[in-house]
Amino acid sequence: MLPNTVQTLIAAETIAGVTCQLDSSIKRVALFTEAFLPKVDGVSRTALLTLNYLQRSGREVIVFAPSPTIPAIGATPIYGVPSLWMPFYAEVRVTPPWPLILPVLRDFKPDLIHLFSQRGWARSAWRRANGSMCP
Repeated sequence: MLPNTVQTLIAAETIAGVTCQLDSSIKRVALFTEAFLPKVDGVSRTALLTLNYLQRSGREVIVFAPSPTIPAIGATPIYGVPSLWMPFYAEVRVTPPWPLILPVLRDFKPDLIHLFSQRGWARSAWRRANGSMCP
């Protein structure tokens, strides 16, 4: 996906006058999303806007998303996790638990893990990695 396309999506979704604050002690954030670019839907747009906010506010971010996905946005790596097509709903990809993301997550040492969905692989990774890590 071209950088201009990403910027166009961000610009199209920006809501004037909406502000929020994230605790300044949160410097490193791991995002788990059930959909991400190149797929464009409500989840991927919300994930993209969240990533954009975190980048602009100086946070270091990593993203875990179902493959196929793009490799990075700016300095943020996007880790594509193997996924399967749903036979009855071709637009949806399901990611089974994937233990290979755990070393990446542990090495990153996030202050916050955000799940865009609490089911499946994201929840499983959060449980396994969260022994003493973060909320």
